[in-house]
Amino acid sequence: MKLIFKFIAVALCLMHFNLKAQLLPSEKVELDSLLEIALKNSHTLKEINEKLNQQRSQLKVEKLSWFSGIDVGLQFFSMEQQVDSENGQSFYASNVLPQVGGSLRISLHNLITTPQRIKIAKSDLIRTEEGIENTIDDIERWITMKYFELVSTKRQTAITKELLISQEHAFALVKQKFEKNEAKLDDFLKAQNAIQQTKETLIKHELSLEKFKAELSIITK
Repeated sequence: MKLIFKFIAVALCLMHFNLKAQLLPSEKVELDSLLEIALKNSHTLKEINEKLNQQRSQLKVEKLSWFSGIDVGLQFFSMEQQVDSENGQSFYASNVLPQVGGSLRISLHNLITTPQRIKIAKSDLIRTEEGIENTIDDIERWITMKYFELVSTKRQTAITKELLISQEHAFALVKQKFEKNEAKLDDFLKAQNAIQQTKETLIKHELSLEKFKAELSIITK
């Protein structure tokens, strides 16, 4: 299964490269600009980066957590109750240095579980880092494909417009001949129908063009 995913990733990278190779220099610059804006403004990436920062902090906490399993205490001051032998009254006497006391308490649970908690924190961090890479790849792939469709549609639109101009010139000639009875009605209708079909195709291309522009605009806001 992993080999299949790697193969797909390589294929997509090659396709990405091939698509960019077909773009004009100005189009490549525009695509790079769109990619930069999309990655910068991606809410998904911002959320993942936020999570990543939290997990990095958590990993630091876990690495230092073994300190919490060790409690060292020092006592520089003591107080004890004493009784006066003469009058039988009790009083408190305090002692400050040189009487020093100390204690050491170790939590075996914290010390034993620390390595496992560090391992879990590292795994979470690695998964999130991989998630960022995958998200970046997805965004770049989507933007590149959409932009390629945009460019392709733009070129098809330009070609269709040129075809329409050519057909309109041809139709004008056929119309003149038809009016002079030098062309058949069938030729006149074919020329007219060709123009109509080209106009419909042009409308479809222009609508697709606006659609791709809108989609790229949304993802790069």
